[in-house]
Amino acid sequence: MSRRLLRAAFAALAALAAAAALAGPGATAAGATAPALATARVAASNAEASRREATWQKFYVPSEFCKNADNRSTMECANEYARVKKEFEKRWAAGTL
Repeated sequence: MSRRLLRAAFAALAALAAAAALAGPGATAAGATAPALATARVAASNAEASRREATWQKFYVPSEFCKNADNRSTMECANEYARVKKEFEKRWAAGTL
């Protein structure tokens, strides 16, 4: 199992535990209320999105040309961004990031 899948599984387990805690004392994940489970799912989804965004910020480093504010809207920089984003998506899906 890849690291990304392990992290996602751990986040899901943590979300279920949080939902059980929100359901009240003595409750289990199976006995959690629907709103608590929905809240936990949203929290897990937000955590995954945050991890993805942080990874993207580390992955994408614009070229020196594209770091210049005057050049950011050029076709060259748009193509560079698209190429890097495509590679990031490929690696993220493969779980290598």
